[in-house]
Amino acid sequence: FIDIVGLSDPTMSTDTQTSKIKALNKCIENCKTFSNETGQKLILPTGDGMVIGFVGGLTQPLDLAIDLQKEIEVYNSDKVDLDKVNARIGCHSGNVFQVEDILGNLNLWGPGIILARRVMDIGDGGHILITSDMAESLMEISPKYKEILHPLHDYKIKHEQKILIYSAHGDGFGNEKLPSKGLVYPKDNPLSSG
Repeated sequence: FIDIVGLSDPTMSTDTQTSKIKALNKCIENCKTFSNETGQKLILPTGDGMVIGFVGGLTQPLDLAIDLQKEIEVYNSDKVDLDKVNARIGCHSGNVFQVEDILGNLNLWGPGIILARRVMDIGDGGHILITSDMAESLMEISPKYKEILHPLHDYKIKHEQKILIYSAHGDGFGNEKLPSKGLVYPKDNPLSSG
């Protein structure tokens, strides 16, 4: 689940908002992980972002998130602050179902999307946040994920549910700072750092 941070700012012109949405879409299109998985993904635009579900495996969502943040960094390199795209990403592996909306168009729904959205909502700009189930599965696949996935304890999501999430960050991607929303314990508590 991806969205642009701060896009609903009422002081931002609709032209600027629209150009940021177009820029995000172009950055995603430029990602090798996105273009190499033709036919193996489900996409649902959400206005200021989108849901991308991969059918073929567990590594693609995180690989795309990393690719995307690098593409956004390149895009932002020659932009003034107002025109920069600042995105946050939430990842989860879980069930997603294709359903028809009231107009007969394809829509996506399910726990996979719902939890990815709730994890993303915790994040600030630049965060790639991942559920513990997905992070632990990724770390079983390859030791490279142990180097970039960092646990963040005790974050609260909807319905007062407390969860362990992971932050993905490394050279040129992610946000090393603790997310500012949903932290259960004060920032000086040892349980709240990765």
